[in-house]
Order: sequence, then C-alpha cells, then structure tokens
Amino acid sequence: MQYTEGFTGKAILAMKEAIHAAEELGHTYIGSEHLLLGLMEEGGNAYTFGYVSDIIDAPVEYSQFYIIDEQVPFYQMVIHGSIDYSGEALNLRDADIDDALLLTYIEYGCAPRFTFSWEDSSVMKYTSSADQYSTCYQTWMSDAVNVYQTINGALNQVQGAAMIHHEVTEGGLVRTEYDNGVSIYINKTDKSITEDGVTVDAMSYQVKGGKA
Repeated sequence: MQYTEGFTGKAILAMKEAIHAAEELGHTYIGSEHLLLGLMEEGGNAYTFGYVSDIIDAPVEYSQFYIIDEQVPFYQMVIHGSIDYSGEALNLRDADIDDALLLTYIEYGCAPRFTFSWEDSSVMKYTSSADQYSTCYQTWMSDAVNVYQTINGALNQVQGAAMIHHEVTEGGLVRTEYDNGVSIYINKTDKSITEDGVTVDAMSYQVKGGKA
C-alpha cells in the first residue's frame, strides 16, 4: 500500500495497528488517537503507559547484583491487565531457552516473543539489521510453538487480570496472585513442594482457582 513508502518496519506495524483500531471503533478515518492505540513501545517507562497498547522488551531479569536477595515483578504488577507486554526476542538471546526462563515468564505474566524472517538471516549480514543473527522462521518454528503452548497453558486464565500479589513462600514456592481469583504457584527448585494444598513438581508450576 502507498502509505508504507519510506516507513520503517516498526512504523508500518504501528500504522497497521492504527488502521485496525479505527476499524474496531467503526471510524472511517485515521487520526492521532488511532496512532496512539497502535503504538508498541520498547521497554516503556511510566510516561508511555497512557499511550501504548503493547510493550516489548519488558524486564524479566534482575540486575544480577550480589546484594539482591529476590527479584520482584513490580513493573509487571503495575501494567498487567492494562497493557500487553513481552520480554526480549527469545531467539536473539545469548543464553538458551530453558525451563527456568519459561518459569520466570510465567511468574512475571509475560508473553513470549520471537523475531522471525522469511529468508535466512545471513541475507542481512551487511545491513543495519546484521544483529538479527538467528531469525529464519523454519529454524525456530517448532521451539516457538512449544514455548507458546507452555506459557499459554499457565497464563490463559489471567489475560486481562491485574496482578495483585507476589511472594516467595517459606517452603520455596513463588506465588503470583491475580484479581480474578487465580494464583499461579511456581517451583524453581529441584524437589517437589506442597503448600496451600498445592503440590508442585520440581521445575514446574500449578494453577489454582479460575476455571477447571
């Protein structure tokens, strides 16, 4: 379409989202209010919250300073249920996608995200997108499906719900509670743990409340 000429990929995506927002509202024009609804912010700070519908690169890991005892998803508690968010592109991480990472995404109510290309990423080697070094969808599709199914299995009952409580229990479970009555128990240890009438296997999770 003509409106995409000279636009970056992110600008084109924002425009498409704006068009979709206008259609959903029954409007026959594209205005600034629709563009604001179509914005996707990278690691958005508080001043952007009123103007974006999605945030990518939301923080899911702490600073790794040795003085830190526990990490708390404060950022996520502020925006969960109001703004959709995801972490960094999982296929562009320096580290592997392991069970511990997926459990952290579940703990933080965070959607998975991948950056894909149709062709092999080597095509972009001498371009401004050379940092997109592992993007071919054929390489990652199976892993992406598995990651999505794992995380969605835990979070599908809390979409749109506010995160109201987060704690590490005495027994070692992490419990994240939402305002729709759902609690998710995450066990990041190497042994099974039972608390609050819930048994969670090692490196696993259980959902309590909500729909059976």
